[in-house]
Amino acid sequence: MIEVSDGIRVKGMKLWLDARRRKQVSFISHAHADHIRSHGEIIASERTVRFLRHRGIRGTITPLAFHQPMEVEGGRITLFPSGHILGAAQIMIDTESGEKVVYTGDLRVVGGETAERVQIKKCDILIIEATYGDPRYVFPDRDEVVAQFISFVEGCFDRDLAPLLFAYPLGKAQEAMKILFRRGYIPLVHHSIAEIAALYEDLGVDLGGYMTFCPGEKCLPGSVLIFPPGARGEAAAVTKKRTAVLTGWALDKDIKYRLGVDEAIPLSDHADYTELVGYILVSQPKKVYTTHGSPKLASILRSRGIEALHLEGAFVKGGGEHF
Repeated sequence: MIEVSDGIRVKGMKLWLDARRRKQVSFISHAHADHIRSHGEIIASERTVRFLRHRGIRGTITPLAFHQPMEVEGGRITLFPSGHILGAAQIMIDTESGEKVVYTGDLRVVGGETAERVQIKKCDILIIEATYGDPRYVFPDRDEVVAQFISFVEGCFDRDLAPLLFAYPLGKAQEAMKILFRRGYIPLVHHSIAEIAALYEDLGVDLGGYMTFCPGEKCLPGSVLIFPPGARGEAAAVTKKRTAVLTGWALDKDIKYRLGVDEAIPLSDHADYTELVGYILVSQPKKVYTTHGSPKLASILRSRGIEALHLEGAFVKGGGEHF
């Protein structure tokens, strides 16, 4: 039923799902760099299309509104929110054989402030992203995570240091910006983050006030710097600072040493183990395929009487949460 080759597809259909090599036609679930490729034709949510164009993807792209069915060769597709980042979509495939297949793409069940709320639909076959599909990855309550975030910021100010956060420029950074602004802080962001923030606002997401960081300028009192992980060189020029990374991998005790930061805060845009199991129980699939992460979730599901298989080689290495 499911074919794996640098991506996933329902056998007999031309449509691939998040294909990692060029295909004739592929659905792209969201606009993070590890999911986007050029294809003969791309199908994506309307908001994701805006980000794809911003990131230089050209050619034939078909924007599809959430909940708007579309006929494709071999069946009918419908997109609905995954809760991961703004515009991130799951896809429901109604096959010609009558089975309903859901592919989640990257997924977050607990709602944030800058992405559409996840929806869960019943299906026969579920293909679910399971980056954190291990029982040891259970994130703290969101309020607790935000409190840790703000405590880091205030602790920096108490020591007359600039708080500098590393966050992926699409999604995580905008979430951090909104959290900060709502609590009276001024986000001072790298230009790559500011460009995407402008798109968020154009798409109807109010991020509040923020400023773009200019190299060499002095940080204003009360400002919090946000840089992408790829701008560590520019961040090094900021003196008198403490650094933190926003990632679900913060639950790994050695992560801050591996990433060379002072603190790691578990603000994630992925589902943790508890969310994944909850999603599966609500969607009630006859069969589950897991992607990313380890095979552990599939093994646990089988022990509970749920037919499940981990798809090895579905995607190239490097997927999962971005630092």
